[in-house]
Amino acid sequence: MSLEELNQKFYEYLEEIIYSTVNINDSYDRVTVMQWIRKLSSLDDKLLTNVQLRNEYTNFLRITLDNGKIYLCVPFKEPPPDGELRPLCEVLANFVAAKCPQIPMTGPIEPVMSQMSADGRVFTKVKQSKDGGVFCYIAVTPDGFEETDEP
Repeated sequence: MSLEELNQKFYEYLEEIIYSTVNINDSYDRVTVMQWIRKLSSLDDKLLTNVQLRNEYTNFLRITLDNGKIYLCVPFKEPPPDGELRPLCEVLANFVAAKCPQIPMTGPIEPVMSQMSADGRVFTKVKQSKDGGVFCYIAVTPDGFEETDEP
């Protein structure tokens, strides 16, 4: 998906969340959801990694409020953290690990940068390698990548 499509998806999710928030009886939970909305809305919508992270959290929040059943769970039971958000999979894995001592805690997930040019012709991905180096992947096409293409 392009950056524009991801941003559009965010606003669709947000509309559903706001509609569902009206049905939350507990005022603390309602305020907490609004704090999460403000936090997620404040992320830079020009950076692909931020938009992807924002959409993961927003979609998960939407699912927890879906179908008229209000079931707020981690991380939405508490106000959002100050500073940067950790990847949702890391937060959820650490929650499970805290409840089940047999499961090890998850460390920080390696940052990955993914970026597509505005015209869709250049895709770059950067990831730290295990030995401390950096792996860079660049794909270029004269026709642009399709939505379903994963360079």
